[in-house]
Amino acid sequence: MVKTLIRLPNWIGDAVMATPAVRLLAERCGEEGISIWGPPQTAGLFHHFPGVSRVFELDEKKEPARIEEIRSSGYDRVFLLTNSYSTAKAAKQAGIAERIGYRRQWRGPLLTRPVPCGPRTRALHMVDYYLHLLPKEWRRPPLDRQPSLYCSEEDLEACRKRIETQRKSVADKNVAFTPGAAFGTAKQWFPENYRALASALGKEGHFLVLFGSENDRELGDFILGDAPKDGRLNLAGKTNLRELMATISLCDCLVTNDSGPMHIADAVGTPAVAFFGSTDSNWTGPQATHHRVLQADVACNPCFLRECPLNRECMMSLGVPSALEAVRAILTDSAR
Repeated sequence: MVKTLIRLPNWIGDAVMATPAVRLLAERCGEEGISIWGPPQTAGLFHHFPGVSRVFELDEKKEPARIEEIRSSGYDRVFLLTNSYSTAKAAKQAGIAERIGYRRQWRGPLLTRPVPCGPRTRALHMVDYYLHLLPKEWRRPPLDRQPSLYCSEEDLEACRKRIETQRKSVADKNVAFTPGAAFGTAKQWFPENYRALASALGKEGHFLVLFGSENDRELGDFILGDAPKDGRLNLAGKTNLRELMATISLCDCLVTNDSGPMHIADAVGTPAVAFFGSTDSNWTGPQATHHRVLQADVACNPCFLRECPLNRECMMSLGVPSALEAVRAILTDSAR
């Protein structure tokens, strides 16, 4: 049996979009299973993933020790879902005989099976981009392209209690917000819009939950400011990765920028209203049909810039009324 390791992408959204490829690899590897290697923010997604037997969380301060640990584990091959030279170099240092990855960033000589990556491959949706790295004979239809993640019952129960403790009044639905975007402000819908949308949904009797980093705490208070105290929960900076996954799975709708939490929602079955301004939903959009994707239609979209040099016309084109209509449509469908 071939002992297989997967080097994950570094971004949460990319790692989630890679889950169909990880799932297919796990199926092909059988009882031996697969092992995961990546930074904590992506490797942590896979602790309960079917077929994953071991998770190596990268610690940059102890990288030589981690590479030696991988070497001593005796892996026969590694699939590099990254594009960087450094990860290919690390895989070679770990003594893995078969190293499979895209031939990009001058790393071809470090790979034993370099996969060509021309314009057509780079233009694929990211789900298909990762699947395309796997052997062609494995990718015959029917092929499940839907991302998936798995929460433990313990995580779900703890997060359910956390919501119910705050949700003292009888609310209709749980509506979540993730107003941040780690890539840059160009991907972010305006805080005033989030606040107006939250205010409208709060008045309709829904319970509002907000996620983000510690740096988003003040922003979260602003966005939820019009909602009653027992009708809102600002969890910015108060959830780890597993808690974020579990709590999103308990919500009826997520309102979000193109971000890691958007992809988590796609993978745990929570419908999302997703704003795409500087980015392209054809490339990184969620896969399930129950989502409502609001894609900007302006001359400069998509630009893929971190910061907009103009006035974020793309995000200005996505108004509160259309977002409110999309959320209502999702909540109506879930009620049925």
